[in-house]
Amino acid sequence: MSAPDREACDATGQGAQSDRASLAALPAGVTAEHLTSTVSTNADAFARAANGVSGPHWVCADAQTAGRGRGGRRWASLDGNFAASLLVVDEIEPRVLHQAALLAGVALHDAVCAVQSRAHACELAQALRLKWPNDLLLHDAKCAGILAESSRAPACDGNRPAYALVIGFGVNLAAAPRGLARRRPSGRAPN
Repeated sequence: MSAPDREACDATGQGAQSDRASLAALPAGVTAEHLTSTVSTNADAFARAANGVSGPHWVCADAQTAGRGRGGRRWASLDGNFAASLLVVDEIEPRVLHQAALLAGVALHDAVCAVQSRAHACELAQALRLKWPNDLLLHDAKCAGILAESSRAPACDGNRPAYALVIGFGVNLAAAPRGLARRRPSGRAPN
């Protein structure tokens, strides 16, 4: 990836080239990078873990050409959609790793509702639902997918095993991929 294709941001969101409002609102200790295009934000996040990044670290991309879903299914991120992965390396209990997709789904559901005006939040909350284990549906059409993956990492304190947990989010904001077995979402939430 060439330098213009990648923007790194520190906890304040003030990267060398970044003026993106969404990255500027990061909490202290959280880092993020913006890629114009990538094969997979999850693969990028695991590569960052292999290079010593412990997170929390977000990898966001305008386009994702070969993202993955459950069972190795391909997930393409079309222009205008949201593709991002969150990396956290920590001493995570293995039983908690299996809960990551559900917890991320609840968080994504709440985040989608939170960006709506108060008048439409309840209406949207009723139209959105989680389909176990990793889909967010809007009016029964898939509008988002979540892929949680983990791998062993060097122990943080040398005693307990650590894991690199990567949670990938693909949200159809502008368009849904062709060939979905379900009815396509409109791409727009109520105003």
